[in-house]
Amino acid sequence: MAQYTDNGQLETIQLKYALAFRKLLEENVKLKERGNAPHNLVTNTNQLADAIQRRPATISEIFNAKAIPNGVTIVLILEGLGKSFEDFARYFDNFSKAELSKFKASLKQAGKK
Repeated sequence: MAQYTDNGQLETIQLKYALAFRKLLEENVKLKERGNAPHNLVTNTNQLADAIQRRPATISEIFNAKAIPNGVTIVLILEGLGKSFEDFARYFDNFSKAELSKFKASLKQAGKK
């Protein structure tokens, strides 16, 4: 396994986790808006925190690129969202540098990063 000692690499990983989880949550929101969702579909971070029994602050830190989730939390988030690792990887592995830069700038503008 690669050693990540460069803060830039760690930041990129944080941004990728945050943006991938946000995209998956956004998919759920769109499903609900179209009326194609089960009644218990998670559509916001507070519902997610409740569903997976994690502190809302923990979920917020992950979704705002302030923390890298551990393996158990990744699994719980995906299960809470009703998503698979394949769904997650579809986003995580395919972000361009431009997308990540734009996301980082939006977090800074919102005072989140």
